[in-house]
Amino acid sequence: MAPDIRQEIHLTDAEDRLCALLDEFTHHLAKEQDIRTTCRISGGWVRDKVNFFFYFSKDLSRLEESKRV
Repeated sequence: MAPDIRQEIHLTDAEDRLCALLDEFTHHLAKEQDIRTTCRISGGWVRDKVNFFFYFSKDLSRLEESKRV
């Protein structure tokens, strides 16, 4: 059975503040200097975040299955 695909990733408070800061900066650049850009977060952080949710949900489903037996 294929794993469920999550549509969202929950951020910690620190991660949320960092993303908000990057968003604010891109809005500032657009307004003050007419520079349009996008900040993207990628690499190990995203991989770890996605893998955590994948493996965590996989472990939970195994736990639920073991309760049924």
